[in-house]
Amino acid sequence: ETMTPSGHFTDQFLGSKVTRVYLAGGIGITPLLSMIQTNLDQGLKTPLYLVYGARTEKDLAFRERIEQLCAKFAQ
Repeated sequence: ETMTPSGHFTDQFLGSKVTRVYLAGGIGITPLLSMIQTNLDQGLKTPLYLVYGARTEKDLAFRERIEQLCAKFAQ
């Protein structure tokens, strides 16, 4: 199930048993990173996937934070 952009940045209505796939480009990572962090903080056990693109590696916003989360929560 996918949703079109709507300006509502939450995925809590999905429940705790739904695998999440986040797609982001450039600075559009900001609200998704917040959702990912919330799910991890709440102990969500289902897989989370992030597909994130930018023009260059230098343009990857929050790269260090994303790498820290991957290292901490990767299974």
